[in-house]
Parts: sequence; structure tokens; C-alpha cells
Amino acid sequence: MTDSVLISVFVCVLVMLHVGVTFPNQYSWVRVVMAIIGGSLLAALFAPHYMALVTLGLAGVLWLLPLLAGLRASNADGRGTTTRALFWRRVQWFLHPSEAMSHLVRIAEARTLSPRGAMLERLAQIEATARSDLKPSVRLVSADESDDWLAFLAAARDPANGRTELEIRALGELGRTEEMLIVYRVAARRLDQDSFANEKLFAAALSGRPDLVALLFTRWPNIFDAQSRDYWTARATLIADPTHSEARTTLEGLAANAGDEQVRRRAAVVLTRPTIVLQTPQPESLADLEQTLQPRPALPPTNWTELFIVWGLLSATLLVLLPSLGYWSRLTAYLDGLWR
Repeated sequence: MTDSVLISVFVCVLVMLHVGVTFPNQYSWVRVVMAIIGGSLLAALFAPHYMALVTLGLAGVLWLLPLLAGLRASNADGRGTTTRALFWRRVQWFLHPSEAMSHLVRIAEARTLSPRGAMLERLAQIEATARSDLKPSVRLVSADESDDWLAFLAAARDPANGRTELEIRALGELGRTEEMLIVYRVAARRLDQDSFANEKLFAAALSGRPDLVALLFTRWPNIFDAQSRDYWTARATLIADPTHSEARTTLEGLAANAGDEQVRRRAAVVLTRPTIVLQTPQPESLADLEQTLQPRPALPPTNWTELFIVWGLLSATLLVLLPSLGYWSRLTAYLDGLWR
């Protein structure tokens, strides 16, 4: 019983801290916190043995799953696969219905379902009716759909959007390669090397480095779909060599036959606008980019004998200490209660 209470309190405090820091003044997330705490208290009154399981289940469904769905939607949207982004936005809204989630679904529907001529008009209508704190996200999408990268850069730097990958993308599309690599270098130092795949993709492709793009796709084969891989490989190749006929043919095929409308539009726009003129970046900037994309050195082979000895000593120590501290009987009683 005590262990169940401790687990429940820990989960509730964790959710409260995350919501308080990440979503201040957003009442839909405050309701999530109250629902988790309320469910945990009801479980303590009517099913104390299942209190921890109830708390963990509520936190998973009401807190963790909407966050994961939003992350998948943002990543898909950043790569230009709006059909997948719309799917994950709808999942997020289903798990966390609120005005902000409904706003994101409307934007995704406008990008995916509206005819090309009516898309910008519908986005303008969404911006006109949105709350003031939700308007920057619409401006970002409108700038993207208008191929206005200066406006996109300004919107990406708005604290309401605040995503490094968007700033990197805008700087790369504008040909400001050195500035893009500086922003990337800062992001690479503060984020885990195995994360922020979109930032790595934009920095490598818009620097005209198809070799690094291929390396990225080799390291993360399941993150990017086939159309995204073809599009960004062709983009990087065409930036490096504007006369490359195979890359241009790939983009022409995507513009005509890609399954995602956004990929078709992006490929068509690239074919009609002038080629990006790259700034000559500093050697250390390119070195940082190459270093973050290189595979990590392999771990040394595992010495299984030493591993078994260490685990044996730890197990023996726990078997001696747990009964003396009174935890063993409490743990077995708790597990027995869950089993019953």
C-alpha cells in the first residue's frame, strides 16, 4: 500500500511539474492534472491495491500519449508529409480535446484537404478567428505555403513557435549557410546527438551535402518515409550541382506523382524557383556538421564473466539488505495484493 502511494505521488508530481513548466496558463492541461490526481484519489479510496496502476494508466492516456502524438505530428509537418501530420493531429485532439488542439487540426486540414487556390484563404480565416496566442502558428504555415522564407524565418523565431528546426530550415532555404550552421551547432551542443533528426536533415541537405543526407538516412531508416528520402536527396544533390539531371528528374516525378500533396507542391516549387546560392561556410562549421552525423564508435565487447560477477554481488547484497530494512516483506505483500 505504501509503495503504491509513493508511486502515485511521484507520477502526479512529475505531471504537475511538466505541465507547469511546459504549458503554463493552458487550462486544458490543468484539467489533465486534476483528472490524474482525482483518479488516483478515487483509486486510493475504492481500490487501494490498484492505485499505482490507475495513476500510471491515467498519466499514460491523458498526458504521455497526447505528447507523443504531438511530437510525431510536428516531425511529420517539419518534413513536409502533411497527410501523416494530419493523422497524428487528429489522434492528439482525440486524446486531448481542447481549443489549441482543434486549432492545430484545422491548420492540418487546410494544408492537406483544401485545394491549392483556397488554402491560403482558409489559413487567413483560421488566423482571423484564432486566439492571439495561436496566431503565430498560422502565420508560420502561411509563410511556408507562400514560399516566403523571410516571413517564415521571422515566424520561426517567434517564441510562440520556438522550434530550432524551423529556423535552420528557413536560413538554409535563404542560402544563409554559415548562419544556419551556427544555429545548428548551438542546437547540437544542447541536444542529444541521437535526437533532432529534422535539424540534421535540413542542415545537411541545404548545405548541398548529399553524402551526409545518405548517411543520415542510413542511420535512421525508419524515421523518414520513401518520398521524404527521395525529395531531400534530390534537393541536396541539386544544390550541390544545379545541372544534375537525375536529381531534377526525381523532383519532376515527385511533383507529378507523389502521394502527399505537400511533397508534390514542394517539388514543383523547387523546380520553378532559382537555385539556392550558398554562402561559403567556415571549415569548422562544416566539421561540426560532419562530426554530429558520423556513427558513434562501437562499444567495446561485453565481458560476460565480469558482468555476471557484478550482478551476483549486487543480488547477494540486496538479498541481505532488503530483509533487514523491512522492504522485502512489504514488496512481496504488495505484489501478492496485485496478483490477488
